[in-house]
Amino acid sequence: MTVWQVDCYRRPLNTATGEPRWELLVCADHQPEPYRAICPQSEVTPAWVLNAMKTAIAQIGQPVEIQVFRPQTLNLLAAIAPQLGLTLTPTRHT
Repeated sequence: MTVWQVDCYRRPLNTATGEPRWELLVCADHQPEPYRAICPQSEVTPAWVLNAMKTAIAQIGQPVEIQVFRPQTLNLLAAIAPQLGLTLTPTRHT
C-alpha cells in the first residue's frame, strides 16, 4: 500500500525576474527522496499540478491514498484527483 504526502507551496525563492517560485512536493512512504516540481507562480494551475502529478506517478507508481496537510493544497488536488483516480485525505499529521 503506497501512501503519499503531498504539498504545494510558495518557496522563498524567486525567478530572475523576481516572480515567486512554487514547489509541488511528493513524499512516498517507500521512496528515500521526495519528488519535486518547481515552477513560477504564474504557472501554478490545476493543469500544471495535473502534469506534475502524472510525472510523479510515472516515476514512483500509483498511490492508494494521498494525504494533504495544507487546505490550499487540498483545494488544488481536489480539482485533479478524480482525473487520476486518487483518493485525498486531509490530515494534520505529517
